[in-house]
Amino acid sequence: MNRPFAILALLACFPLLAADDAGARLALRRTPTVAAVEKVQDCVVNISTERMLVTRGGLVPFGTGDDAFDRFFQDFFGGPATEQRKVNAPLGSGCVITSNGLVITNEHVVRRASNVKLSLNTGETFDAVVLAADPAADLALLRAQTATPLKAIAMGVSSDLMLGEPVVAVGNPFGFENSVTSGIVSALNREITIGNGDDAVHYTGLIQTSALINPGNSGGPLVNILGELIGINSAIVDGAQGIGFAIPIDRARDVLAPLLATPQVCDAWAGVHGATVPGRKGARVTQLEARSPAEKVLQVNDVIASVDGRPLEDLFDFFMQIVQHKPGDAIVLRVERGGQALEVKLTLGQHPQPSPTELLQEKFGLTGSDLTPEIARRAGTAVDFGVYAAEVAPDGPAHRAGLERGDVIIQIGSNPVRNLRDASAALRTTIAGERVVVVVVRQDFRAFTRVTVGD
Repeated sequence: MNRPFAILALLACFPLLAADDAGARLALRRTPTVAAVEKVQDCVVNISTERMLVTRGGLVPFGTGDDAFDRFFQDFFGGPATEQRKVNAPLGSGCVITSNGLVITNEHVVRRASNVKLSLNTGETFDAVVLAADPAADLALLRAQTATPLKAIAMGVSSDLMLGEPVVAVGNPFGFENSVTSGIVSALNREITIGNGDDAVHYTGLIQTSALINPGNSGGPLVNILGELIGINSAIVDGAQGIGFAIPIDRARDVLAPLLATPQVCDAWAGVHGATVPGRKGARVTQLEARSPAEKVLQVNDVIASVDGRPLEDLFDFFMQIVQHKPGDAIVLRVERGGQALEVKLTLGQHPQPSPTELLQEKFGLTGSDLTPEIARRAGTAVDFGVYAAEVAPDGPAHRAGLERGDVIIQIGSNPVRNLRDASAALRTTIAGERVVVVVVRQDFRAFTRVTVGD
């Protein structure tokens, strides 16, 4: 070959060699940690919650997040008051578990929030509503208010975690969105208490990790090196260095399973109560609700192995299938009954609505009736409207809040209560563990308290 042409041909190869080298270097830098983050970053949401801080006439500022409480605070002290409102937006994290917008986070992240906003790493922001929560387990379910399908995180298991296994925490610490920290599984089945007094939360069976989990990481995902959700970042120990904790995903699934079946979360109704089969090999039927769609289709002790051909690991899996259907949809279940396998068709129904009396009993542990003139006369109360507390269950939510037989409820939250129908409308959207302001009249005195809604 002519020497000049040979040199030109060699020079022409340099860009290709350089490009190949750059690609090889990039491939070397894309570690398993990078690959895991790439899988989950679109499944993580940053959560902001709005609370109102109120200052009145030289009093110490306080924040209730409840306008009804604030109004009665002003009424109690009387006179004009100077009001200053500021938005306090504590930040947390969450992870998307269904394409139609279900999100897991910690209950303390959204506790007493008046508004909830979610944002993705793309910058897209949308409203969300709190659907259900378990304060004792510090877990909550939210629904993103968006018609755009979201990317759901891949579920892993926590029962087979190994000490020293690499993990990644993704969240929103100190307001820095989509921050990533990596570490290892340092210990399993840890038990800690966070907070003091009535605000103390006791955790058991936690994953301890060296991945830094700071304020704002709460509710975000802890994933393994495959990008699978293995825990919900939940707490840190004050003053500790390099110690973080997460709720194991297996425990989270067990806690969230019955919440998925509630009418606030799921439009469709099967009427099944169950438990996870040991070894996570399906869902065992423990109870069938009367007049429910499943009553004549399933039997107690049936083991549901799959829904529409999708194998089930546990009860959480079963309700995750139900929550993505509508009333009237038919699903095919593979069931193991008495050592035999069979397929059954189940047509989902609409959740029955409890009566106002039943709802008051369920939520408050209180038997009430409309306040009639005759009841008002006998009770010697100063009002002629509201819900009369005929019975207050011992150690129920209302009893713990100080309500007594003979009290008349005239307001729940920001909703005036003239009768049982009003009380029902105010309670229907509340969730277990939520604290709501309740205004009562006791003979000639008006008082207010906070009732923690029961399950």
